[in-house]
Amino acid sequence: MILAWIIAGVLAFLGTFLSLVVVPFYSGQIAIFLFIICSVTALQFPSSIYSAHMEKEFMFRRSAMVRGVCRSCAAIVGVGFAALGLGPWSLLFRTVFHGIMIFIGMSYFSTFKFKAHYNKETARKVWRFSYDMFFMRLSETAFDQMPKFLLGSLAGTQFLGLFERSKHMSGLPNSMLSPFNAEVGFAVYSRFKEYPSKIAEGVQWNLMLVGHLVLPAGLLVFLFSESILQTVLGAQWVPAAPLLQGFSLFLITLPVYVVLKYVLLARGNVRDVTLTRSISAVFVLAWIGIAYFREGFWQYLPWIISTVILASTVFLAWRCSKIGISIPWLSIFGIPSVLVSLLLVLGIYLRSNGMNALLIMVLFLSLWLVALVLFEHKKMFEIYGRLKA
Repeated sequence: MILAWIIAGVLAFLGTFLSLVVVPFYSGQIAIFLFIICSVTALQFPSSIYSAHMEKEFMFRRSAMVRGVCRSCAAIVGVGFAALGLGPWSLLFRTVFHGIMIFIGMSYFSTFKFKAHYNKETARKVWRFSYDMFFMRLSETAFDQMPKFLLGSLAGTQFLGLFERSKHMSGLPNSMLSPFNAEVGFAVYSRFKEYPSKIAEGVQWNLMLVGHLVLPAGLLVFLFSESILQTVLGAQWVPAAPLLQGFSLFLITLPVYVVLKYVLLARGNVRDVTLTRSISAVFVLAWIGIAYFREGFWQYLPWIISTVILASTVFLAWRCSKIGISIPWLSIFGIPSVLVSLLLVLGIYLRSNGMNALLIMVLFLSLWLVALVLFEHKKMFEIYGRLKA
C-alpha cells in the first residue's frame, strides 16, 4: 500500500508537470484534462490493493459488484452530461466519477486494513515482482496505445476513429471474459502455482469455455463486419468494416493470449509476457512507419496486430509447456476449429448467393449450438458441473 501511494503521487506529479508542458503546443482544455485525469487515475493504485486482497480471499462477488456498479453509474453520468451538451467534458466527468467511486467502493468492501508497518522480506518480494510488472505494463501500454497515439497525426483523425472503434468492438469478448480470466484466474493460478497439473486442468476448462464463445464470434465478424457495424453503431461507421474484419483473428486470439498470460504471471514468469509485448510493439511500429510512406497500407494494420497476437500466443503456450503446464490443444480446439471451417465455407457460399446476412448469422449460431450439443455435450455438462461446484 505504501508503494501504491508513492506511485500514485508520482503519477499525479507527472500529470501536473506534463499539463504545464503541453500548454504551448495544445489548447488549455487538453492541459486541464491531462492534469485532472492523471490525478484521478492515480487512485487506481491504492484501489488495486483493496481489490487484490478481495481476490486473494476469493471475494469475487464483492469485487465484481463494485466494478459493475461503478462502471455502469459512470457510463450513466457520462451519457447524462453528454445529453446536456457538455461534449468532451462529459467523458472527463465519467472518468473522474469512475475513479473516485472505485476507490471508495474497494476500500469500503475490502476487509484489508492498512497499517504503517511491513515485513522486510515480504516487501523485498513485492518489490522484485513489481519491478518486473512495471516493465511488463510499460510494454503493454506501448503496444495498446502507441497506434492510437501515432495514427491521429500520421493517418488522420478519421482513420483513427475507424481504427479505434473497430479495435474496441473486436476486444469486447475479451473485455467480457476479463474478470473471469484476470481476477478469478490469476488468483486461483497463484494459489496453486506449485501444482502445474492442477493449473493445466484449470486452463483446459477455461480455454474450452473461451473457445466456444470467441470462435463463432470471430467467424461472424470476419464474414459480416459491415452488417454488424451498421446494426450496432450505425451506417456512418460502415467504412470501418475492412478494419473490423482484420481484427476478427484478434478477437479470437486475444482471450486465449490473456489466459496464458495470467498463468505465466501467477508462476512468476513476467518477463515472458514483457518480451511478447515488446516485440509486438516493435512490429506494429515498423508497419505504421511503412504505411506512412506506402499508400493503402493502413488498411492492413489490424491484420498485423492480429498476427503478432497470434504469434505471441504460440510463444506463451510454448513457455507454459516448458514449465510443466501441458495443455491438450487438440482436445480443446479440434472439433470447434473444424466446425468454424465448415461454417466459413458455407457462409461464403450463402453470401455469394445473396442470402440475407442477418438470417445467415442466426442460422450459424443455431448450427453452432446444435453441433456443440451433438459433439461436445459431455464436455459442456462437465464444465457446467465444475462452474456450479
